[in-house]
Amino acid sequence: MHRILTAALTLPFVMLAETADAGRDKDRDYRERDRHGEFARVVETRPIFENVTFSSPQRECREETRYERRASSATGTILGGIAGGVVGNRFGEGQGKDAMTVAGALLGASIAHEATRGGDAERVTTRRCRITHEVHEEQRVVGYRVTYRYHGREYTTRLPYQPGEWIKLRVDVSPAY
Repeated sequence: MHRILTAALTLPFVMLAETADAGRDKDRDYRERDRHGEFARVVETRPIFENVTFSSPQRECREETRYERRASSATGTILGGIAGGVVGNRFGEGQGKDAMTVAGALLGASIAHEATRGGDAERVTTRRCRITHEVHEEQRVVGYRVTYRYHGREYTTRLPYQPGEWIKLRVDVSPAY
């Protein structure tokens, strides 16, 4: 019973002390000095934007189709020349026989060459790629304009980060001349 009565009597005083302490902290412009500096309450924080342009590489590929004739060997042309020479050698006499052999060889080689070349063309698909650069522009936050209150006066600074509710200060005192 004694404990309950003590708690009931001290509870209002504890609550009143905490309320007074919290109110005093809100009214102050700065926190108590710690061993590394002082703090000031941040009044306003606004982001600072800057347009940033950057380029990103893009790979562009396309399919290219063309028709190629298959490479033919010279065997058919040579055999055609030989066969034409043999047939041409059967015609003519004397000096004419030599001329007919040469003409038959040339004609046989030409016919055989066209016959082996006349095959179907082969469809060849090739993939061709190139690198292009796509340019983008966007706004990025490059810092923050921070207004804070210290000893009743407002100050503004630029920071690379958002400081939160309080900003840590380095206070420098020097003599006036």
